[in-house]
Amino acid sequence: MGGETIHTEPGAMMHMSNDVGASLYCPGNCCMRWCCLGAGCCMTSYTNNGQDGYIGLTPLFPAKIIAEKLPKEADGHWIVKKRGYMASHGNDVKVEASWDCCSTTCCCGALGCVRQKLSSPSGEGTMFLNAGGTIMKKVLADGEVILIDHNSIVAFKDTVDYKLQMIGNCMMCCCGGDGMCGAKMTGPGEVYMQSMSFEKFVKSVAPSQAQ
Repeated sequence: MGGETIHTEPGAMMHMSNDVGASLYCPGNCCMRWCCLGAGCCMTSYTNNGQDGYIGLTPLFPAKIIAEKLPKEADGHWIVKKRGYMASHGNDVKVEASWDCCSTTCCCGALGCVRQKLSSPSGEGTMFLNAGGTIMKKVLADGEVILIDHNSIVAFKDTVDYKLQMIGNCMMCCCGGDGMCGAKMTGPGEVYMQSMSFEKFVKSVAPSQAQ
């Protein structure tokens, strides 16, 4: 509709109608975005200056797009892995840093000590995330537990408790290919998972070191 705006990471636009105008802006705290969140210092906003404008967006690597309406900020927020955020619709969507001060999950989990936090004070915003392979959304009941490979986590509600749990014995940890620990996610709340993370994709296309 006329006047609507969508905000994206640079390079996400694939095509758009002639009435859509583009502008670049700095959302603030460039050092945090660049050094900690793996995002660029600037973002792009596309505004429909006509009546029936359109825009097509694409991830920056072979991936699919997840669209999820954000709840009101008072009702919680989403925790998203670094580089998971692609775009958002709504001028009040906040993309901030979420710090994980637990030394166990920081050092042994793939999400690191800082993740992206997305919220919308009005509850009218929508986030668009990029994820590879098959996408799965799991709605956890209160107290329900699921074990997930760390690199497969895309996003989860802040109501979900995130901890680590040892998978199998020492032989499994060393030779099983899944690492020493898995992510123990306890509900209530929603979790998005992917079968082909960006990190796994890079390893799969990297030249073999075998001679």
